[in-house]
Amino acid sequence: MRKLLVSITAAIVLLAFGLSSAFAGGSGAEKAPLVHNVFESCTGGLINPPSPLPTGFGSVVINATGDKLIAEVAVKNALPDTTYQVALTQTPSGAGCNVYTDTITTNGQGNGNVHITQPLLPGTTDAFVDVFNAPTFDFYNSPDMTIA
Repeated sequence: MRKLLVSITAAIVLLAFGLSSAFAGGSGAEKAPLVHNVFESCTGGLINPPSPLPTGFGSVVINATGDKLIAEVAVKNALPDTTYQVALTQTPSGAGCNVYTDTITTNGQGNGNVHITQPLLPGTTDAFVDVFNAPTFDFYNSPDMTIA
């Protein structure tokens, strides 16, 4: 009986959280693929992206909650055992562009993950992620994603 009560309580809390998120005014988390060796403008937008965007190099999920901007970055099939610098850029201002605050170190298969949290700046409506390894000039960018 206690397990049933705990389950029902958890379901009510999750439902309430889901409803409050739906009415919070944000568009919710967005997911997009990482694109290999395609440049991004600091104010947003991949420059000459392939169509359709490839999906084999990982993905990015970006969300704004309250005063925080959160990004989950998953690199796939990159260079194995390599450390990449990661920048989270807020647009349209370009704040954070080429400012590498975090790192991802890939495993032997070229896969790695990082969680990034930054203050959400006033006027930010979109964001994108840049993953870069300077010694090899190997890089990945996400498309500019709407957060508000």
